[in-house]
Amino acid sequence: MAGRGGIGDGAALSERRARLADAQAEKVEMANSIQRGEFVSVKAMRTMLESAFINIRETALSAAGRVSDAVSVHTIEDRAAVFKIIDYEMRETLTALSTVDTYAAARAVIDNDDDDEEEA
Repeated sequence: MAGRGGIGDGAALSERRARLADAQAEKVEMANSIQRGEFVSVKAMRTMLESAFINIRETALSAAGRVSDAVSVHTIEDRAAVFKIIDYEMRETLTALSTVDTYAAARAVIDNDDDDEEEA
């Protein structure tokens, strides 16, 4: 019987059709999720976050000067001493935020949130 498979071929064909149906359903679900705005472009998020983090960094680094000017009239310490203390603390904070450990901790939180959503 040329062109006809055996009994096992029918089961394999059914399995392939089921996988195809699952893949098509998943594709439609993904398209619907994208259309609803549940997903965003990684490239767009990276660009937005890089800009935000640059602004945060610049604001943090300039805080020492602004705060020193504001508090120097209220303290016996001179402006330079106040600036040095605040500048040091801001730089320590920025360094801590930029370490691999901080990134790993954030990634763990994200992964944990993903796991929680899958269980729900």
